[in-house]
Amino acid sequence: MAHTIDRRTLLKATGATALVGGLSMPSILRAQTAVVKVGVVEPLTGNLAYNGTQSAAGAKFAAEAINAAGGIKSMGGAKIELVVVDAQSRPEVAASAVDTLAEAGACAFIGASASALGLASSQAAAKYDLAQVFNIGTAEAIVERGLHNVFRFTPGVTKCTNVALENLKLLNEKAGNPVKTAAIVHEDGPFGSNMAKIMVERLKEQNIEVVETISHPTPHRDFNNIALRVKASKADMLIPSNYINEYTLVDLHFNLRLWHSVRESYTPIET
Repeated sequence: MAHTIDRRTLLKATGATALVGGLSMPSILRAQTAVVKVGVVEPLTGNLAYNGTQSAAGAKFAAEAINAAGGIKSMGGAKIELVVVDAQSRPEVAASAVDTLAEAGACAFIGASASALGLASSQAAAKYDLAQVFNIGTAEAIVERGLHNVFRFTPGVTKCTNVALENLKLLNEKAGNPVKTAAIVHEDGPFGSNMAKIMVERLKEQNIEVVETISHPTPHRDFNNIALRVKASKADMLIPSNYINEYTLVDLHFNLRLWHSVRESYTPIET
């Protein structure tokens, strides 16, 4: 089970306020510190760079806003200093980034835009009792390992998928149940694989048959064969689960395939 702690208890234990949008500091802060170092571990390069740079920009914006408003008031106006480390879209680098944060004196950190990266970094952070706040990371293993240094402010894959399935059921029923079959295309990491597993099990309850389940690595640049397989399956619905770069390519390939299908079936009428 996940370790749970309410906000009041956490703040009382740490003597610190939170980084706006979700940073708490339950580790080694000292009262009236002039500078509070907060880590940011994000993939600033590699295939997840878009997600990481956006998240890092948000952390920078939050820190600047807090500092401009007078700093952390409960600590006498202490300023936040960010320690930003590039996870390079690789779990082993995300783990080693924690050593850099510990050496720099960070009291907590936010990251890391992907479940695989966050699983690695939070495990490494446990040995320092260094708190990690997950901004993105849906894998249930994140909160099921019993690590007390882990906090997550987004729902897990089970909650996300269950809500999506509830909405799908309502939409399908209102439309007269036109969706009878589905194809699932997902990235092969903890995020996509967990979603696909739940979907395969739960869609049966809605009398929707999964006719194709296709996994792919991240990064993946050629979805042509995957598009052909889904088209051949004649699925009524496509359910993708990818990171943004791959999702964009999936959308492009499937739209091109749809366009070619329309062109092939189009018969001009002479006037």
